[in-house]
Amino acid sequence: GDAFTALADDAYAIHYNPAGLAQLERPQFAAAYAKLYAGLSDGSDIGTSQMAYAHPLARGRQGALGFSFERFSLSGLYQEQALSAAYGRQVAGGTQDGKLYLGAAAKYLSRSFTRGAEASNACNGINCSLGPDPVLSGATSKSVPDLDLGVLYRFPRRLQAGLVVQHLMAPN
Repeated sequence: GDAFTALADDAYAIHYNPAGLAQLERPQFAAAYAKLYAGLSDGSDIGTSQMAYAHPLARGRQGALGFSFERFSLSGLYQEQALSAAYGRQVAGGTQDGKLYLGAAAKYLSRSFTRGAEASNACNGINCSLGPDPVLSGATSKSVPDLDLGVLYRFPRRLQAGLVVQHLMAPN
């Protein structure tokens, strides 16, 4: 439910809310892999993987930098990847007051698919002699830059609120 947007306090903040990087006190590395829908009858292998590293600058007093790589793939037929660089920093507040953090993540998104035999033989109902499928005949990959912006406010009594605007550049 994107609840981590308001909590974001570890290396995964790069993805959920880059402002949360500013809460780090020491370097962190995180990695995850998940094989989704294991045992599909067609033998498909669907998986996601992530790696992230975040490093506070001057023990967090100068904010924190983070880098991540995310991938979703389907049996070599389709894949999406995101490479991100992020920065988060506290911009207001002290020990007794609430704290305001801001952050941004620059991303490079890419997707690609393998053109199968179906691409050269479009069908319309039962007629399959229409030539190449116009959807599958074009480019098989696309890459675009993107940007996320995040805000996190830490209230004095253990409450936090967060807001993140993802895909600010509206990548297509």
